[in-house]
Amino acid sequence: MRSLVQELGYDASANFVEAGDISAYGAQPFSHLCRKLGERLQGVYLIGGDKTQSAVPVVAVCRAADEAEAREIHALIWNQDFVPFVLVESAASVRLYSGFQYQSGAEEVPGSGFIEALTDFNKIGEILDGFQSEKIDNGELWQKWGSYVDPDRRVDWHLLHNLELLGQKLRDQGLDKTLAHALIGRFVYLRYLLDRGFLSPRKLTKWELTSDQVFSHRATLTAFRSLNEHLDDETDGLNGAIFPFNHSHIKQQHLRTVAAAFKGDDVQSGQAVFDFEAYNFSYIPIETLSVVYEQFLHAPTDGKRISEG
Repeated sequence: MRSLVQELGYDASANFVEAGDISAYGAQPFSHLCRKLGERLQGVYLIGGDKTQSAVPVVAVCRAADEAEAREIHALIWNQDFVPFVLVESAASVRLYSGFQYQSGAEEVPGSGFIEALTDFNKIGEILDGFQSEKIDNGELWQKWGSYVDPDRRVDWHLLHNLELLGQKLRDQGLDKTLAHALIGRFVYLRYLLDRGFLSPRKLTKWELTSDQVFSHRATLTAFRSLNEHLDDETDGLNGAIFPFNHSHIKQQHLRTVAAAFKGDDVQSGQAVFDFEAYNFSYIPIETLSVVYEQFLHAPTDGKRISEG
């Protein structure tokens, strides 16, 4: 049986970069993101540019063992925020996702970034019309499928929106804007360290702390202060100054609101109200986090979205 790459004509196109050749594009901003996907990535279809100029990723082609792994790949690519479409091939199906839209949860439903599942491999060319190499090159892809690429659903805007909602909740609890932003920013930094493995269970144990004492609705101010003191004393080259923080006037209620939100729970009911579960901070580029936080600092307090400009 012909592979998906062959069916779409990518194997005969100079614009398709196989995973093994990604290293030749080392100067491209997406190359290190592709490498993080490992053997699951088959390749990326590009438009414009070359090995020395910035080319634009359009379609990432991946391989999964099953539907569950396909969903995982979709989530990771959405967190990386570098390609608008994702095709995931398995023995049972070919799944098409928007790389710029994702919603956590067990079901692939409208609004989750899931677009199509193909189980009849004989109809790949018909159902995925527009994804053939020549139709990407001539722009037909965007005419047929462009409506599935919504910039407002990208990880940076998604994260910014959740930060704004969380900031408003803290202000409703009586915390002023500056302190609310500082507390939230600190948790962005802590989640970054946690997801990237720096705050490992072993390190927390060494500091006589548990994850639950900081990253849950049972978080305590004592544990939170202790963790930050240990981090400030570390000499591993980490720069916590990107998200500066002062503990003054932070109450346990405020801390638990933020800690629970970053875990995906509401501190009152235990039900998810903020979609922080969607984020994998080990995949979101640190540059993206920094830009999002800068925009969050300057966000209006009336609930209106700030413009991309």
